[in-house]
Amino acid sequence: RRVHGGRRFASMSAALHRVGCLFNEKKASNFLSQALQAKAIELGIILVPINLDVDIESQGPFIAVIQKMTEELATQSSRQSSFERVDRVKTFLKNNPDLIVIDTLESTLLLLNRSRWQEQLTTRDGGYALPVSCTLTSLPASPDELRIFGNSPIMVKSQVACGGKRSHHITIISNIRDLNESALPDEFPIVCQKYVNHSGVLYKVYVMGQEVFIVTKRSFPNIPKGSEFTPFEFNSQHPLPQCATFFETHLQLPPPSFVGSDKLEFCQRDVEWRSRTYHIEVSATHFDIERLNFNSVCNATHDISVDFNLGLFGFDLLIDDSGGHYVVDVNYFPGFKGVRSMEHRFCAYVRQRILGTQPQQSMQPVAVTRNRVIFAFFVVMIAVVLTYP
Repeated sequence: RRVHGGRRFASMSAALHRVGCLFNEKKASNFLSQALQAKAIELGIILVPINLDVDIESQGPFIAVIQKMTEELATQSSRQSSFERVDRVKTFLKNNPDLIVIDTLESTLLLLNRSRWQEQLTTRDGGYALPVSCTLTSLPASPDELRIFGNSPIMVKSQVACGGKRSHHITIISNIRDLNESALPDEFPIVCQKYVNHSGVLYKVYVMGQEVFIVTKRSFPNIPKGSEFTPFEFNSQHPLPQCATFFETHLQLPPPSFVGSDKLEFCQRDVEWRSRTYHIEVSATHFDIERLNFNSVCNATHDISVDFNLGLFGFDLLIDDSGGHYVVDVNYFPGFKGVRSMEHRFCAYVRQRILGTQPQQSMQPVAVTRNRVIFAFFVVMIAVVLTYP
């Protein structure tokens, strides 16, 4: 009986593609939901969480791995546990050169330095731009370094995009004089970026291969030229402070009224761009959709994908009053919050990468029996418990 049952279970398991997830505890907890696991099984995949603190080879075999190791990569030189995890993963990947990797550690590493990826994208010219910026290693800075900002407000960020104490903290400063006089926390280098007036709307662009999803969220409003206000700090991973609070407390002005209706609309479009077809879906107000230049979005998507060899990423887009599109931040493997049918889209993309099929084909569910689903859930839940006790 044991042998028969073992063969039966092995047969059922072999029918599913095992995809290892190189996630830390936080990413695994936030992303590997039951809904995602169920959709993966429906598409013939088991997403297996990998324990990064023990031998990885013994947790296989895998047909592919998905990695989200930004924090470990960013802190490997200062944190022993991160160094050991990265080293363990590198050894595993070196010993399995035919393994499909979504996406490579080298590609991810490029995005962890804000100055570096900005320099690489700045050389492109395709209907979008990056805000004027510079990198400072100390304060006060020389007038020559800061002349590029004129009298505009400045956004100050840590150069390290992940893993630092202040990687997600952003300070808005009214002008270059206040920048030199401000008591910013001592975490240099810092990236200073010209504040782009964007009518209080931030476009979150999420990319899975050639599928592009855009959602909007309220952001900071236009700041009148020459405004004087005390430095204002916020954490980009937390809900933004209320617009009214910012205007009344820091600018001593009444809050502005936003244009158009708050009713969300759904728009989708296929765009041919540089021998690729991008499928774009937007969930936003009619006014915010009308402001979008889909060619600019495709060009930015294409440049980031090709320059950094990435398939899973997101970027923040601002649109100024004249219609200029600005890429202000790029992230590897975001949470895809707000994407319609996210679980289905993500698993379809992973299946496409594994099988080499087109997204439309890969999104068709495979035949799944009740016993197969129950067994697969059983396997996944045991793996989760053993990996993250």
